Amino acid sequence: MLEDVAAASLDQTFKDELQHVNHWFQSRSDAERTAALYSVVQCASPIQVRFLIMVLQQLANQEPLESFLT
Repeated sequence: MLEDVAAASLDQTFKDELQHVNHWFQSRSDAERTAALYSVVQCASPIQVRFLIMVLQQLANQEPLESFLT
């Protein structure tokens, strides 16, 4: 799996497509982003879900809780 991720990160076509997806995502409202994230997570494999949980936990530990409440 890690080899596949590394190969994808070197693929220029994939990079271009990912940049397009990121631009589209950033132009959406919070509600639309949330719906899109939910939809994507529904298609994730168990290992991808575990990866996302790990990343989200790291991000949550970096942000003070007050920033989410304002």
